Amino acid sequence: MSKLLMPIVTMLLSTFVGLPKGRISVDDEPHVFDGPTGGSVPLEFSSDFYGPFQEFEQNAPDFVLYIERKSSNSEYDSLTIHTQLYTLKNDDLALTRYARNRTFGSSKKMTVRIPLLLNQFLSKEGIRVVIEITSDATNYYNRKFYFRLFPHENRKVYNLKDYSEKKLELDTYVVQIQDSRIVLPWETYSFSEFRDYFLLDNYYALRLNQFHFSYSFPYNFMYSGASMTIKNAPNCFSRLKKNGSDDCVIPLSIAMNEDQQIILRYQSGLYVNKDTLEMSFSPVNDKYVPTNTFFLPKNHVDDVIGTTFVFLLEGCGYGDINLYFEVEFDSSRYLIGDCSNSDYCVIEGVVD
Repeated sequence: MSKLLMPIVTMLLSTFVGLPKGRISVDDEPHVFDGPTGGSVPLEFSSDFYGPFQEFEQNAPDFVLYIERKSSNSEYDSLTIHTQLYTLKNDDLALTRYARNRTFGSSKKMTVRIPLLLNQFLSKEGIRVVIEITSDATNYYNRKFYFRLFPHENRKVYNLKDYSEKKLELDTYVVQIQDSRIVLPWETYSFSEFRDYFLLDNYYALRLNQFHFSYSFPYNFMYSGASMTIKNAPNCFSRLKKNGSDDCVIPLSIAMNEDQQIILRYQSGLYVNKDTLEMSFSPVNDKYVPTNTFFLPKNHVDDVIGTTFVFLLEGCGYGDINLYFEVEFDSSRYLIGDCSNSDYCVIEGVVD
């Protein structure tokens, strides 16, 4: 999966949407039982992101729990970590029970790997996980974490026209322990206006700068692929057709602009004829030069009118979603002319 480096950002959620059925959820707030004498909590807990996973995920790693001792009291040197998995159809039916004794020794930190056996138990109905940490010290200590884990749904597809100038907020099927509390991170996509036509600053250049969006999540944006497909491409794009297909598939990449927005770019490997602006995937002759722009062949603009361009971004984010939108080429508007039919127009008047 490709990664796009970006600074860590805080999730921007205009409103918190309740977790839909069939996703990771908190079964109960983590809670602490201190000893009879009270006092400060001696341990702090955290974990890496855990998930997302498919149903009966075969290669799911162990849940990794990090424990840091905040107290130097030797009573907390030894801990017992209990884990239980339950079915969600019948909460009192334990699937597995797991226990491990660990000792800090001279270190203030320990790492505990907890097998959740998702390859055996993560069905569509999900599982309930209970992780309990206890110390048999004089000041008895007990901490429990609860969460429910569900398999990731099949990759969903979102048409960006439906989210033009809107936000898309998604559960990620990921759970994490942070500052000794369970958190359920969400992804937020904030889209600009996605028009169903190209904005052309040059009659022959199809630029992608009109399509961009923002992404909010504590970790880097990821995607597996991006492309622009010309459906039933006119013959003027014949050098871009492969294996007898009527469509042309142009690979794209994703980058970030100076405003920290995610943008689309044409990948390297495109060539253009300097005289005719005909595009190709290879330098047919010495008139073809590398380009990072997609051009329409000269004298063939009318042939492209009505052609559909389909943009597809695959495997986006931790939610592993697909984003797509269609754009139809229309050159009915003139570059310069009267104001009702042109992108640019001249208004009569006197300039001092």
